[in-house]
Amino acid sequence: MGGGMPGAGHGMGMMGAGMGMGMGMSPADRLEMMDRDGDGRISAAEHAAGTQALFNQADTDNDGNLSMAERAAHHAEMMRRVMDAD
Repeated sequence: MGGGMPGAGHGMGMMGAGMGMGMGMSPADRLEMMDRDGDGRISAAEHAAGTQALFNQADTDNDGNLSMAERAAHHAEMMRRVMDAD
């Protein structure tokens, strides 16, 4: 298993509504959510913003680091949302 966060790079468009970074959305919907300037492409800055938002969501104690417990809890929550979306 890789060292990256599951779902890294997903946009933050629906975070305020409690969505888990677009989990359970179609790839086209995730692309649209991340494409903040609406040009049909994801820039490095848009990708970085989505990745930072994902990290911030997982960092529940807001210490700027992810513990193994935070990673596991965040992954479990994303998987639960994917399963609920089906």
